[in-house]
Amino acid sequence: MTSAALASLCQAEDEPLRKFMDIFGWLVVQIRDLNSKVALHFMLLALRSGKFVDNLCKKPHSSMDKF
Repeated sequence: MTSAALASLCQAEDEPLRKFMDIFGWLVVQIRDLNSKVALHFMLLALRSGKFVDNLCKKPHSSMDKF
């Protein structure tokens, strides 16, 4: 699997954040040698607007481990 799989992912309007993050996390571990900054970038693009995304944009984390 490649990072292209992340590019096509987006959170549905009625999809809970936890469900989306479970799917996103599963995809991330399937991609070999994925740079964490690339993963964070795709995550921000895929999430629908809201408080969680706003907080991430104000103070972005440098790695997926901090989530």
